[in-house]
Amino acid sequence: MDTAFETEGDVGAHLLTPLFREVLGYPASGLHWSKPVRITLGRETKTKQADLVVYHDRSPVITVEAKRPTEPIQTGLGQVDSYAFALQTPYSVITNGKHFVLRGYYSFNSRINVIDDTVQALAHANWDKLKSLVSFENVLSSIREPANSLPAPDEEKIRDYRRFFRRIHNAIRDRDRLDPAAAFDELSKLLFLKAAEDEWQQQKGRTKPVLTPEMIEEWEAVGQASEFVNQWFQSATAELFPGVFGDHPRIELSAEALKEVLAMMRLFHVKNGDVDVKGRAFEEFLPSQLRGKGLGQYFTPRPIVNFMAEMAGVSIRDTVVDFSCGSGGFLIKAFELMKGKVEQLPDGTLRRMALSRGRMLEDIKSHQIYGIDAEPRAARTAKMNMLMWGDGKRVVRGNALDTADFGGNPYGPKEYQEDEIDSGCTLILANPPFGSKEKDQRILKNYLLGSKLRSKASEKTEILFLEKGVKLLRPEGKMLIVLPQSILSGVSHAPVRDFLHSEAEIRAIVTWPTHAFVQSGVPTVNTCVLYLQKFTKEKKLLYDKKAASLSVDNIRSLLRRDPDFDYPIFMGTAEFIGYEPSGRMIIEVGEETDLDLLLKDFADQSEMAHPDVDLFEFASRHYGEKSFRRKEQTVRGTVRGLKTSFVLPFHETAERLDPPYYIFGYQAGKILESLTPLADAVQASGERFFPETEDQLDAEYPILSVSSDGNVRFSHYLRGEQFTQDYKRVRHKDIVYNPSRINIGSIGVVPKELHGSYVSAEYVTFRSSGLEPEFLVDLLRSPFYKMYIDVVSTGTIRDRLYYRDLQTIRVPHVDPDRQRAIRQKASDIDGELHRSANEIAAKKVELANELREVIDPPGRNDPEREATFRLLVEEWRRETGMHSSITKKVQHPAYQKIIRMGGKVVPLILRELRDRPGYWFEALKAITGQTPVQAADRADPKRAREAWLKWGKEKGLVD
Repeated sequence: MDTAFETEGDVGAHLLTPLFREVLGYPASGLHWSKPVRITLGRETKTKQADLVVYHDRSPVITVEAKRPTEPIQTGLGQVDSYAFALQTPYSVITNGKHFVLRGYYSFNSRINVIDDTVQALAHANWDKLKSLVSFENVLSSIREPANSLPAPDEEKIRDYRRFFRRIHNAIRDRDRLDPAAAFDELSKLLFLKAAEDEWQQQKGRTKPVLTPEMIEEWEAVGQASEFVNQWFQSATAELFPGVFGDHPRIELSAEALKEVLAMMRLFHVKNGDVDVKGRAFEEFLPSQLRGKGLGQYFTPRPIVNFMAEMAGVSIRDTVVDFSCGSGGFLIKAFELMKGKVEQLPDGTLRRMALSRGRMLEDIKSHQIYGIDAEPRAARTAKMNMLMWGDGKRVVRGNALDTADFGGNPYGPKEYQEDEIDSGCTLILANPPFGSKEKDQRILKNYLLGSKLRSKASEKTEILFLEKGVKLLRPEGKMLIVLPQSILSGVSHAPVRDFLHSEAEIRAIVTWPTHAFVQSGVPTVNTCVLYLQKFTKEKKLLYDKKAASLSVDNIRSLLRRDPDFDYPIFMGTAEFIGYEPSGRMIIEVGEETDLDLLLKDFADQSEMAHPDVDLFEFASRHYGEKSFRRKEQTVRGTVRGLKTSFVLPFHETAERLDPPYYIFGYQAGKILESLTPLADAVQASGERFFPETEDQLDAEYPILSVSSDGNVRFSHYLRGEQFTQDYKRVRHKDIVYNPSRINIGSIGVVPKELHGSYVSAEYVTFRSSGLEPEFLVDLLRSPFYKMYIDVVSTGTIRDRLYYRDLQTIRVPHVDPDRQRAIRQKASDIDGELHRSANEIAAKKVELANELREVIDPPGRNDPEREATFRLLVEEWRRETGMHSSITKKVQHPAYQKIIRMGGKVVPLILRELRDRPGYWFEALKAITGQTPVQAADRADPKRAREAWLKWGKEKGLVD
């Protein structure tokens, strides 16, 4: 069995055959190679072939899947599971000749990697553990051993402990008038102190008493309560939790608050009794303290934590790292899953493998769970979170991009080195912060994506964390990491994707709705989870050999045409994840979210086809109604039935990897083939301008904006001397859009009356020669094209539709008559909506004025009202006279007070407008609900004044 394996056939012939025949003792008649297996998928039944099914007499007992040495065994887990379930074998084996997994199937739908090790290590131990479980002699006895059931969580106890933590937090906050974050910090200190006291009580020969309210009263009597309390605290932290609270930790509570809280905590122990219950209660308590109070960046919502950990298939043999652990959610979930599997293992299985359940759990806590965070509050919270579950020794504070923590201690585990047996990890679960940059050249020089190849002043930390993860992982190790979706789609991030393709296979990419992390302070970023699996040693050698001396473009081509580098990628999009941006859960009892459905899809991915999605219906539901236009709006995430998933071979991918791009491309491919790129019908426009001469600096310039309803509007005047950037001068019929908001409809045509105005240089401006501008805008604002734009847009943190990307969008050829007919219909609808809105607004104003007259009849206090009006007018003119911004004028408090005076001041405003022209148009519109100014005249103050005065005369309100 020392043969070097090169193919799947080698693994079968030179490893599996002698293993089952000579080591495990199965007769040749019990080894059924290429066994047909009938698998039912919904209404369809297919026949597949298992590589090997091992029988004991006439009963199948083990399903076996062989892989090439260059293939991670992860690629075959879903397949071997489906075969094992169909054949009802209690065990499966999967191996690539280097790594070996014995997988047990138990009740409760549990799939447990009972043995998960290298072939070399197992062979060195004479395969004793494997023989004790599944040899021909032992397998029947092993099968008969029932798994242990997991007790249901004691929800009542969990609730009581959660309330207990809340009462303590509230007592600290209220007694000493602390803000929530400061109160949480003090609660953390007291919990660490209780943990230290528990530790002391467990140590033989230690008789140190606990800190009590009575002791504090004694110290108060001699005026040294604060000094003695902090000596006590510093002693505890220095001995058991060095570095957690800095060099000079102090409890910043009054003696009265401390006595009250210690009395409440007298019978509470961190490490003794009900560990699981207290751990779950503390974890549930945390979100209420972290969310929305300046602490949210340390908290990853539990549904997402659960999803990522379940997708990873956490094994009891995993060494887990979270290098930006925040409050420790991923660490807790990984431990919870590992602990559950250990507790489920049959007692006989543990005996046969000479393992102790308690020892296994202790090893997991002490040597298989590692957390790092640079922020002190986050590191403390994660450490306490883990302590509540039984251990927190492996949570440290430091910059995880470095190799040692802030105390100078090397991180455990170290980055993987082949010759260091304990280096590296097998699983990374992480949600690193977005948008931060690493500037330390000492650190940057350690990374290929940093300054190792060429000097950089800085690099985004989320990019460096990707490389850090690859450096940490052992061969076949897995990393599931939350990232901005732009890393998978942006042109500027192509080198990052090239690096990943040189080191790992992509198991899955799943995008979230944009509200997924609003509790964590990132409400508008498109995010996804990227699931990577590091190459096997053999595949990395193969890559290095074939890619040697090739250019980047040639390497990209090689990877997509060479079968040795092809593999399936699971892609999915989630919309309904079970909670609103506020964090409020919105799932019904027993209801499955998109996350649950995607996990099922991921397990069945070997049988999946491309998604069948009606893009126009999908776009209408996503982008059609106003409530769904803006990605940031809170209603997103509440709609069921929008989940999509599919499997895409790597050779079919392009340079970008975001799932929506492929969903759209696959479904819309045939539609788009018949359309024409916009590049053939548009030209860039907009002359850049920055005032330089004295006359230009003195002049005022009308600045425009584009609203989400598709209108290009006058915004304000800007004096030349106030310019801080270039602006673009636009012409009638130019099309203008906001590149970061076009997906919600912020694109419009410059009307004739605004010809020669200016827009920010950030805006994209162009002219259409093939399609009427108004028609093209209507087209691009339709649900289908909003979705299309979302897919095409790229960016670093926030997606933008650049002009180069706009040119790639394909549009239909439409004859002029059809364009005009559609444009007229759209114009009629807009006009009807506008009229309806004006009518409703006018009725509301009329009602408000009528109610006001009931309270304050006409003719009463007129001199006083006019005097008040005059004072407000003078205040407004005095304090806004130097402003060129209409917005500032209108928002001035005096102006707003005049509006609130209601209909009785309309005659006064009209007289003021007649005698001393000023910008009273917004006030008149707000009070009366009327807009007598023609659209073409709204940007011309003189014509607007004339229209209002004419209206006033017709109403008898002004001479």
